[in-house]
Amino acid sequence: MFCERPKSELKALNGKLSKCFNIDGRFCGTDCSDLMPLIDGLNGNKRIRVQETVLERLDMFLEEKQMAELAQNMTPPAANLKNKLYPYQKDGVQFGLFKKAAALTWLI
Repeated sequence: MFCERPKSELKALNGKLSKCFNIDGRFCGTDCSDLMPLIDGLNGNKRIRVQETVLERLDMFLEEKQMAELAQNMTPPAANLKNKLYPYQKDGVQFGLFKKAAALTWLI
């Protein structure tokens, strides 16, 4: 996060910022998702600018977190395959189903 105004002009924002940042300006939340309420609360505030790289990292973190939750709670749909999958193949499909990219190879 970046602010162009002097700290003395930001007294109204200090309460919001102190929930995620310590006095030195370091992030003190448990994980990146702690920034979401802050970003929502600062939406439209021209005194605070969230760098694009922060938003990209936050998006990536939340996507990975959501995929991990889906992987735990969802079973893959039954596929209409010519042959049945071996157990290790089923494990491989389950592993790669909720990843951005995965290469599964089996010797034939």
